[in-house]
Amino acid sequence: MLVTLCQPLIETSIDQTGEDEGTSTQAPLKVLFTRETASHLRIVSGDLVHVHSPWQKLVIQDQEGPVILCTYFSQKILSNKDPGTKDNYCCPGQTEVVRKAPISLAMRFNLTASKLKHDFDCDQDKARSAENPSATQQESLKKERGITHWSADNLVWDSLLEVIESQGTAGWTKQNVKVVIQRVYCLPVKDILHNQLTRKDQSDISLPSNVGQQNARLCLLVQDVYGLFSEVQLRTYSLLEEDLQQQSACWEGKRCYLKGMKIIQRTTRGRSSGLFSLIDSLWPPLIPPKVHGQSQGSQESVGSPSGALLPAPSFCYVLAARPGERGIELLQEENGSDLYRPSAWHNLEHILQYIPESHRCSFSAEVIYRRLQFQAQTANQQISGENWVFVTDSTLQSSTHDPLVPRSLPVCVTSFCVLCAEVTKELNDGSSHTLLFKDAIVEKDNIVCAEGTVLSLYNSVLDSSREQEFSQVTGPVTLDELSIATKMCSLCTVQGTVVGVDETTAFSWIVCNRCGSEKLEKKTGERKSLYCRQCVQPVTTPLTKMQLEVFLQYPALPQSTVKVKGYEIECVLGKETGPLNCYVRSVTKQPSCWIGLEEISLQQASNQPLQ
Repeated sequence: MLVTLCQPLIETSIDQTGEDEGTSTQAPLKVLFTRETASHLRIVSGDLVHVHSPWQKLVIQDQEGPVILCTYFSQKILSNKDPGTKDNYCCPGQTEVVRKAPISLAMRFNLTASKLKHDFDCDQDKARSAENPSATQQESLKKERGITHWSADNLVWDSLLEVIESQGTAGWTKQNVKVVIQRVYCLPVKDILHNQLTRKDQSDISLPSNVGQQNARLCLLVQDVYGLFSEVQLRTYSLLEEDLQQQSACWEGKRCYLKGMKIIQRTTRGRSSGLFSLIDSLWPPLIPPKVHGQSQGSQESVGSPSGALLPAPSFCYVLAARPGERGIELLQEENGSDLYRPSAWHNLEHILQYIPESHRCSFSAEVIYRRLQFQAQTANQQISGENWVFVTDSTLQSSTHDPLVPRSLPVCVTSFCVLCAEVTKELNDGSSHTLLFKDAIVEKDNIVCAEGTVLSLYNSVLDSSREQEFSQVTGPVTLDELSIATKMCSLCTVQGTVVGVDETTAFSWIVCNRCGSEKLEKKTGERKSLYCRQCVQPVTTPLTKMQLEVFLQYPALPQSTVKVKGYEIECVLGKETGPLNCYVRSVTKQPSCWIGLEEISLQQASNQPLQ
């Protein structure tokens, strides 16, 4: 907890005379910030911070002033480190600064003199009675309220905070807020209130499935010119009938009006780390953000060219259209917004070497192996829980690649990453396909597809101008050889001599001699005849498959125990077997090195020309 002594601010003007005029003379307030909020805002003496509602006031006996609590929704206005700023929050070198300063704590708590309170009430009455103001009054009110356009029926604002705080938690009807759409993605309906980022935080949660016809909602992550983000939840999304990539192409990078919105939730970094991970990947803005309480010109003059001096927002509003309202109105513009930050695409070698943990990344890769958890269903299979796909690309398969970089990479697709039917079908058909992973999260030794991540087919969005950026894998896939550095949940190759068999784990079963399916059942009325549900054919000579777990003597690790769970191993004691492609099930190094492997078959690379 950080305890700060703060001076309540009042509205000032640059034309006031005197060095100290225009500053508040009220008694200081004690404002409490949580450790996380203080660390994120990097609060130091002299900073200007706007504390947004809801917050609470605590009056302590024998104390001069109240204590402000619950300051989760705080925003640094200007830093004390900004060059050219002054303590009275006035920009030097300007003849006039139009201020639309946020309502100060002194005003909120009625701590100012009666004259100031009277002026504040008059200002509020002025705004309420301005349905048909004169041209001069219109311009004045526009500047004071951050309004960019005023018509008889609708107001157009450029600040989400301004309209939210002026209209209250119930939302707004006639007001329009101009924003840019930064990202388009789907969220499971059951998890529409946001999750935590890391998988260990989700272990005790009942996870919804990735795929279903009515279990997802289309969401837009929007940003205003002040840098504030908001998530807009639109209609229920039919994954079996609609293409998310088409939706993204229609919405992303466009400017629009938010119309008739209601506030679903106020959320912070501690509550929605997945959402804020996506927000952080879009910060700082590509153009200088406006600052509440300043004009755009004065903001640029204090030396904040890209917003880098200001931290990313620490809170976000989740919005939805009010019943009967359209919610979103796209602006018909030839050029996209300068505020839009498109995804930066990199190859896997670059991501593994240079992208820090917990950062977002976008890449294309060939899926060479998957471990998917299916639920029983009639027509369409569903994926639930954590589903692992293993990917590679041309940079990891190159003969000149860095030996410290693995040749394949595990990707965890959590249930919070909604998969469209087209991607699910390709993952289930058993062949290798190139997928696009947009805004995935880099973690230690793997990548996570979580909230805000979008998976799509390679050919569905790729155009000829980007063909060089996403080169496909050619030739057979090469895996790393088993070594002391091999980690659990990775792929490797192993070759050694069989020195033992674990007979307690051996068992056998029969499969179809045509398609290899295990879905065999007895034909009605015939005791010895079998029927394959996969290829819909009678099976007269089924094949017998056997699972064995054998111990290998591996020359590269002479002091280690290597146990392989295999299905195709020709087990003969003393015979050399391999090289085998394996999935690393377990690695134990204490008290002695024990490595558990499982033999796998890699998906065949398609190697088809781009369409």
